[in-house]
Amino acid sequence: MEPIVNIYIATSFKTGRRNVGRYIYLLEFISNTGKSATKHSIASEDFVSANRIVLKALLEALLRLTRSCNVTVYTDSEYILNAFKNKRLYQWEIAGWRNAKNEGLVNADLWKQVLTLVNNQYINVINEPHSYYDWMIAQIGGM
Repeated sequence: MEPIVNIYIATSFKTGRRNVGRYIYLLEFISNTGKSATKHSIASEDFVSANRIVLKALLEALLRLTRSCNVTVYTDSEYILNAFKNKRLYQWEIAGWRNAKNEGLVNADLWKQVLTLVNNQYINVINEPHSYYDWMIAQIGGM
C-alpha cells in the first residue's frame, strides 16, 4: 500500500507596487497505524502573481515527497483545482505548453516541474475545509 500524504496549501497576496505573495504548505504523512506527522514551510516572494505563488507552494510541497504516495492536495485555488480536474496539465504538454489561444502558457516553467512530480503519484486535488486552515492563515499573516 502506498503511503498517504495530505498537502494543505494556503496563500496570502497583496497587490501594489511589489505584488507580494506568501504561502504556506503543510505535509501530513499518515502511517499504516493512522498516526500522522507533519512538516511545513513558509515562503514569500515579491513581484509575483497570485496564481504563481500558489503553484510554487504546490511545487515545493511535491518536491518534499521522496517516493510514490497517495496524495490529496487541499487548496482553494481555482487555478490549481481546474488544472487537475480538467486534466489541463496533459493537454498543455501535448500542445507544447501553449494555451487554447496558441499563446505561450503562463507559468509553464512551474507546470512542467509539477507534471513531472505528479506522474509518480496518485493525486487528488480538492477544495474542502480542514483542521489546519486557521493555523496556516495565522502563520502567513493573511495580508
